[in-house]
Amino acid sequence: RVVPLGGRSESVVSMIAAVLEAGSEHPIARALREGIDASLGASEVRNTPGRGVEGTLNGRTYRLGSPRFAAAGETPPEFEGSEHAGNGHESWVALAEENQLIAWFALADTPRADAAAALAALRKQGLRLHLLSGDAEGAVRTTAQQLGITDWHAGALPEDKLAYVKKLQDAGRIVAM
Repeated sequence: RVVPLGGRSESVVSMIAAVLEAGSEHPIARALREGIDASLGASEVRNTPGRGVEGTLNGRTYRLGSPRFAAAGETPPEFEGSEHAGNGHESWVALAEENQLIAWFALADTPRADAAAALAALRKQGLRLHLLSGDAEGAVRTTAQQLGITDWHAGALPEDKLAYVKKLQDAGRIVAM
């Protein structure tokens, strides 16, 4: 779902997001590029893992990612307590132009049809399952419930995931991903 702000059109903000994500293979990037002609090129594109991407298009700086990242370090006041805060089944990505929010993108994951059966087979082998995700709490909780995973963590940055795995390994666990 695309929610443009400030009189911008859905097609324009979608094109900007697709151009910023042109070189990424992250699932969010693929979703934002779907059906969009991103033939324009952004320059000075910088990816900040777990947070978002920044680049220049037509002389303007754009940031796409978590609301705090898009707003250059400050969580936008209109984000707190809004539907965009991730209280539901979606994760929200923000797009800012020169640090001014211009759009929200709602993304939802749907587990593959065979995911529950695959996880049941792993449990049957005695494996303990964990879900670590950078997505919003509501979306991660929903996915975990759908798949019967009780040990889940949302809002995890790459370094948080690494620390979590290291903690399990330090406790003698063998970790596979």
